[in-house]
Amino acid sequence: MMPKRLIGTLALGAKNAVMIAIACTCAGMIVTVVTHTGLGLAFSSLALALSRGIFFFVLVFVMMAAIILGIGVPSTAAYILASTLGVPILVRLGADLLAAHLFTYYFAIIACCTPPVAVCAYAGAALAGSDPMKTGFEAFKLAIAGFIVPYMFIYNPVLSKSLAPSMNG
Repeated sequence: MMPKRLIGTLALGAKNAVMIAIACTCAGMIVTVVTHTGLGLAFSSLALALSRGIFFFVLVFVMMAAIILGIGVPSTAAYILASTLGVPILVRLGADLLAAHLFTYYFAIIACCTPPVAVCAYAGAALAGSDPMKTGFEAFKLAIAGFIVPYMFIYNPVLSKSLAPSMNG
């Protein structure tokens, strides 16, 4: 690699790292606010009240929260926020801890390719030189199967467990 190109690549990497650090810092501040103000407990109470304790409806509320949080922030920050709000209520209602985290993780990641924003589709369209709207709809069509997988983790926790023999015997 030429020295000039290497320096440009390193500078680009540093800029991207700064953007990720800023997003994670914002997520950390929001998680602190959620924890100290009781907003997480309020979300749990609201989800329980609106769902009338029906587990499937609680899952839908957590899914919507993860997708909404994932619209405006990077996927890592969206997962941190969604897990702060959603995982405690899912575990309290009997979901496996790992399955609850995988549920929120999947929807925080899928949020970037769902309408109305579809940030990753716009980025892909820019790289491919295609129409962003068409790319966004194609991305959503491809991501539809991803909306089913998290529910499978919750309703069949074996999928989220390691099938390898344990180290403890």
